[in-house]
Amino acid sequence: MKKTLLFFILIGFGSANAQNDSVIDSLQLALKKGTEKQKIITLINISDEYSNFDLDQAIFYANKSLIKAKQLQNDSLIGLSFNAIANNFQYKTELDSALKYHKKALEIRVKIKDSIGLADTYN
Repeated sequence: MKKTLLFFILIGFGSANAQNDSVIDSLQLALKKGTEKQKIITLINISDEYSNFDLDQAIFYANKSLIKAKQLQNDSLIGLSFNAIANNFQYKTELDSALKYHKKALEIRVKIKDSIGLADTYN
C-alpha cells in the first residue's frame, strides 16, 4: 500500500515538472518573437512559472522584465515587473525585499492611476 502511494506521488511530481518545463519551453520560444512589450510580458510569465519551483530563476526573469520595461519607459510594465519581483521575494519569505518592491510597484501604479494594478499590489 505504501509503495503504491509513493509511486503515484512520484508520478504526479514528475508529471507536474514536465508540464512546467513544457510551458517554460513554449514561453522561451515566444520570447524570440513579438514586440518588446510582448517580450516583457513573456518574461513576467516565465517568472511566474518558475515561482512554482525555482524562486531564484523567477526573480532573475522578473528583473530581466524590469530592465526591458525601463528601457521601453513603460510605467505600466515597470509596475508589473516590480510586482512580480515583490511576489517572488514574498514567496521566499524575504519580506523586507518584498515590501520594498511592492512599494515601488505601488508608487508607479498610483502615478498612472492603474486601479487594477493597485488592487493587485494592495492584495
